[in-house]
Amino acid sequence: MNLCALKLTIGVLLASAILPPSSSYKVESRHKRSPGGGQPKFPDEDRSAEISGEGRFYDGGVFTRMSYFENCGAQPIKYTPPKFDTERRPRIRNGTCAPYGAIPWTAQIQILKDGNYEHHCGGAIISEFHIVTARHCFGSEKDAGIMRVIVGQDNMDKIEAKEMSFSISKVHLHKGYQSEGPHSYDVALVEIQPKGDGQGIRFSAEVQKICLPDDSLPVSDGLNCIISGWGRTRPIGNVQTECLRAVTIPLISQAQCESMYEYSSQRILNNMLCAGYEEGGVDACKGDSGGPLACYIQGSYKLVGVVSWGYGCGKANNPGVFTRIQPFVSWINSRMI
Repeated sequence: MNLCALKLTIGVLLASAILPPSSSYKVESRHKRSPGGGQPKFPDEDRSAEISGEGRFYDGGVFTRMSYFENCGAQPIKYTPPKFDTERRPRIRNGTCAPYGAIPWTAQIQILKDGNYEHHCGGAIISEFHIVTARHCFGSEKDAGIMRVIVGQDNMDKIEAKEMSFSISKVHLHKGYQSEGPHSYDVALVEIQPKGDGQGIRFSAEVQKICLPDDSLPVSDGLNCIISGWGRTRPIGNVQTECLRAVTIPLISQAQCESMYEYSSQRILNNMLCAGYEEGGVDACKGDSGGPLACYIQGSYKLVGVVSWGYGCGKANNPGVFTRIQPFVSWINSRMI
């Protein structure tokens, strides 16, 4: 082997030892922009890689991102909403504003009224093209034509750095809705319309998908979980537009949940669960419907429930009732194919 060939061989070996295999990463161009609109360009001084621990790779004259955002249930911007105590009552009904992007799987569903879009329901991002929400947010599948999905949003009065807007291509409504009471089988799956380049939701530190829970996932009574939304902060009032609010609340045992709603027009089914406090004070409220109940279990956030119903907002002995997602995972997956 001549000297030039020997140098070339050594160079190749060194490069393969230093650089990770390309198949280990999802590579995203730093300067790409969707021609379909609604996809903001990354700012020149983008620091999300520093926040999230992403790497960078030099590829053909352009710095690209090596992202682990294809994984679900991550929270790159670390934040735990405050819990309820007797001195301070943070609330969704009583909410505290979360840092931008700290609850990154939260989506908003807006509805067209009098020529303008306004807040309607919450939702949870579960894939590039899918949002899980509540069935009662829709009158019928035709409502998809007058609604849209917003992700990466905080203050509804301005456009955020990673905010994206999508038309809805299809809504999957559970056919069991109201078959076992007025709030039964309250779950829906929203499918968004891709942008002109075929892309859906673009994941970043501020926009993430949440994991669906396996059937066998242990979900313990008393587990502290996060609810988030733009709904009212008191039973009577307007939707709060200035920020996404979040709070930490504990899961309530099924037996206690059933007892609390024993005389309700809707009995508590096995595909429902309660979360909150006996003394009230903290709860989801009007406008939070369909929003996520996210629980950190086995190393990632799981979508344990979506906001469904309850009596009032934050009333004692009337905690929020959520659609339990585990029984519906097969139904959701079958409609994502």
